[in-house]
Amino acid sequence: MQIPKREIPDMEQIRELARVGLPSHYSLKSVRFSYGSDWPEFLPDDFEIVIEYENRLDEVLRGTNEDIEAYQRWAHALVQDIRGEWPPESIRITFQDRATT
Repeated sequence: MQIPKREIPDMEQIRELARVGLPSHYSLKSVRFSYGSDWPEFLPDDFEIVIEYENRLDEVLRGTNEDIEAYQRWAHALVQDIRGEWPPESIRITFQDRATT
């Protein structure tokens, strides 16, 4: 399915949406698009929105219920916002937790 240019998300708008509700212990690192597919015969024209963030919690606190709930509230709302603005089925949304450096 080819996505019309007017339906391709605006990267800066996605960044702004990602900042809304961002847990205080997260740092937004990048928002980028990845074009193409691992399965070109099935999804030849798709693209992926990659939202990369850093979780600055201490290793001991990562993965606690509070951390998981904060992530879920943020990620779920962000996905809903993106899907509400750009509904094409071929948009994949991926979250990547970058290791603290």
